[in-house]
Amino acid sequence: MPDQSFPSQPLAGLARVALVNPSRYLGNLLLAGGLMQDFLAHCRAQGSELLIVLDEAYLPLLDGALPGARVLGYPRSRLRHATLPQRLALWTRCLRELRAFRAELAFNVEDDSVSDRLTRWSAAPCRVASSAALPSRGYERVLPVDFASRPAGREHRWFAYQEVFGALGLPATTPGYLRLALPEAGP
Repeated sequence: MPDQSFPSQPLAGLARVALVNPSRYLGNLLLAGGLMQDFLAHCRAQGSELLIVLDEAYLPLLDGALPGARVLGYPRSRLRHATLPQRLALWTRCLRELRAFRAELAFNVEDDSVSDRLTRWSAAPCRVASSAALPSRGYERVLPVDFASRPAGREHRWFAYQEVFGALGLPATTPGYLRLALPEAGP
């Protein structure tokens, strides 16, 4: 059974951390995005490099929003429209890039099948599931975050995301969304 506890400083001494969140839902990305940005700053303060795996369809939107993070695009749309050999090549390339990062800790913030598979197969020595709803096999730690039944006053999904990041050492923060870098106005 995976451990559900975490050390008080889970990033201490880790050079590379992978956050796996290729959610197909833009709303979930916007909700978790501010926490991702705060976690990126937290990783940098701890001396850890952060790789963030996101649906590649949203990468243009995020241009400049995650400075200093390495971002890997999950090719969801291309996978859907590809032939079987092309799908295998796309999936393998994405997984190879994730594994080449050589994360010491990989975790997901969604309890979906794509995040689950990528986190399990990341080759990180410590793999963390965001929810006990996921099968525990293949994870070293499973966070007891309940995405469905939330306590009163904390029903919003943002609070579940905050629990995941909080377990990984992110100090408490006020609710907020992804902060986008707006392009500068032309002449």
